[in-house]
Amino acid sequence: MSLGRDATSDMAKTEVEEHGKVLKGGPAATAQAASNKSQSVVDQIVNDPPVTKEDAAAARSAEAKSSGTGQTSKGSTSAHLQSSAEQIAKVAEDKKATGEPITKDDAARIHSAEVQKTGGAIPGGLSSQAHSAAAKAEQAGIVRNS
Repeated sequence: MSLGRDATSDMAKTEVEEHGKVLKGGPAATAQAASNKSQSVVDQIVNDPPVTKEDAAAARSAEAKSSGTGQTSKGSTSAHLQSSAEQIAKVAEDKKATGEPITKDDAARIHSAEVQKTGGAIPGGLSSQAHSAAAKAEQAGIVRNS
């Protein structure tokens, strides 16, 4: 379960009604900070995805040429890249449309795509930021990660 932009905004409105302001370090401020961090990761995914359909197409072409048959096999690296590109695009589209924060499952998909593209996780890279955003959202209570 996660709270989108509207619910986070409602938390702030309630806090203002009860206390006359949004409390520094309070639930609304914590939720807003987590939401902002998550949105930043979503924006990065949209603007510079860890793996794209073009990456998958280039890998598929290279695999086909190196296979000697001009074909790629089911379950090949390029097939996995294509699947990752589609999953990452879906995460970005869904999160951008709903304003919901990144979850641990989303972060795991991003990590998988990053590893497939680069051969390993990049310290401070997008998957690291996604995991951090998911943890912060869970800590703020705006998402329940399984």
